[in-house]
Amino acid sequence: MVTVDGGVRAVDAVRTAVDNGMEVIVTDHHEPSAQMPPAVAIVDPMREDCEYPYKRLAGVGVAYKLVWALARELSGSVRLPDRFRDFLLDYLPIVALGTICDVVPLLGENRVFVKYGLSRMCSTGNPGLRSLLDTSGILMRVMRNRREVSARDIAYTVGPRINAAGRLGRADDALRLFATRDLGVAAEISRSLNDMNKERQEVEADILEKATEMVEAMKELPPVIMLADEEWHTGVLGIVASRLVNKYYRPTFLGKVEKGVVRGSARSIKGFDVVQCLSDAQEHLVRFGGHAGAAGFTFEQDSFDKIRLTLNAHAEKQYRALPRLLSPTVDVEAEVPFREITYELIRQLDSLKPFGHEHERPVFCATNVQVAGEPRLVGARNQHVLMMLVQDGISFKGIAFGQADHVDDLSSKVNILFYPQLETYNGNDGIQLQVLSFKRV
Repeated sequence: MVTVDGGVRAVDAVRTAVDNGMEVIVTDHHEPSAQMPPAVAIVDPMREDCEYPYKRLAGVGVAYKLVWALARELSGSVRLPDRFRDFLLDYLPIVALGTICDVVPLLGENRVFVKYGLSRMCSTGNPGLRSLLDTSGILMRVMRNRREVSARDIAYTVGPRINAAGRLGRADDALRLFATRDLGVAAEISRSLNDMNKERQEVEADILEKATEMVEAMKELPPVIMLADEEWHTGVLGIVASRLVNKYYRPTFLGKVEKGVVRGSARSIKGFDVVQCLSDAQEHLVRFGGHAGAAGFTFEQDSFDKIRLTLNAHAEKQYRALPRLLSPTVDVEAEVPFREITYELIRQLDSLKPFGHEHERPVFCATNVQVAGEPRLVGARNQHVLMMLVQDGISFKGIAFGQADHVDDLSSKVNILFYPQLETYNGNDGIQLQVLSFKRV
């Protein structure tokens, strides 16, 4: 058995496999615990004794490097024969997809995998991935806009459809999608995943509404948000926790209660390590693991209050030492007046792609921008804001994703944080500003 993206902390599970006659190879990218599993090999760049130069590979990246090493071993050469080289290149789009969706830094070797994987995405020979790009509308947008698949396409469109299956308890559908060689079967599964993603969004919205009500009912916002409910679905708790982090800017721990056991997910703010936080309460936890920004946990329901108090005490200590942890910041590259926003600027910015976690798209600011006319709410649930922005007689269309709740803050004049992007409509190119934040002047 070869594990991927897990196993380095699963000491008991690996021991059970070994006791039943299996040889286990663990490939993982998470922090190991003090006790290592009894596997014949543990491939994890996060091991203290590992000298691999890049420590922050995604789970799929570690598995890919193992396959790469096997190809070298089997070929007996550092320079691979064409059949091995072609095999590895064919799977680069899958590696790019997994790297983006694992939310690891798009730096170092991860950046190489993603850049070249995205460049081959539309020519992938995998029927499942090809069908998913088609069903989700990405192929049409890519051809219409004459561009490559972007990391954002994968993170916000493809990834959620793949994850929807596992989140709703039917992960085999995603596995079958990537394993099939039948185009008809791939198309059928892709449509099913599309429907499941819509169902996932509805479940997520219900939990977010209930969790928000629970937070609003508190007398004051605690150092960490920790909530649990019997009706919640474990598969979407990580997503909802991220939404709450964005709304309240507190590390958030959400769990589902079932038969006296709480299982859940945690998401963090910048600079706060949720695994380290959980480590303070490990005597009350059945298991936990993850990395600084995201983690999973399991504990007996009777321990809820003890764990909550311990996590809050850890957070309070962190906030006293580093008060700025609770002040979200945005790194702004420069103030850019509208007259300097050109196609050449966008071309230069695009040369820095792919953008993603820890290699964010550059953010700029513009001041005293006029909002012309009435902003419009757009999107399936009217969650986005479309507006026309004018400065010194130069106008651009602006889109603020997911900011419908703040539309009342738009006045005749605003300061904005944004980045410019190329928009293609009916074969014509135009410049659009993606507005990340706006403030009334």
